[in-house]
Amino acid sequence: MPTVKQQKYALSTFSQLDALKQLQSQTEVELNALLPSVLNKVFGGL
Repeated sequence: MPTVKQQKYALSTFSQLDALKQLQSQTEVELNALLPSVLNKVFGGL
């Protein structure tokens, strides 16, 4: 059985991973929203 210190460290690590997953999801949504505009600027004049 892991020590209390190890359990707290693991919980902290998993919490940080959850925060990073959420940030990645938010970033993906923002990039997907920007993509049409970027493509329009790049290829709009063709």
